[in-house]
Amino acid sequence: MQVYGLCLAAMATDDALQKYWTMSELQKHLWTIVQQLPSDFEPYGSRDRDEDWGPDCSCGCKYFLPLEGQLGMDWGVCANPASPRASLLTFEHQGCKAFEADEKNDE
Repeated sequence: MQVYGLCLAAMATDDALQKYWTMSELQKHLWTIVQQLPSDFEPYGSRDRDEDWGPDCSCGCKYFLPLEGQLGMDWGVCANPASPRASLLTFEHQGCKAFEADEKNDE
């Protein structure tokens, strides 16, 4: 079920997803399968934003690949091989020290 749910989240359109879950149910489901690492910002991990500040994926990391549709506003996959979150489902505020700004966002 977990793999099936993630496949739906990654590949389906909002209309197709809502045949199975409401957006709220899908968000809750993603929280059951997302890995939380010590290197993530609190409350998802152990990294303190005040003592170890840095941007998170919501600040435009070039390696954050948003999911399709409305889920892409909060959820994506990290494609940075230098990140502990590499290849993992990621909530945009989990963050990591391997953030790299997407220069296209500055244009």
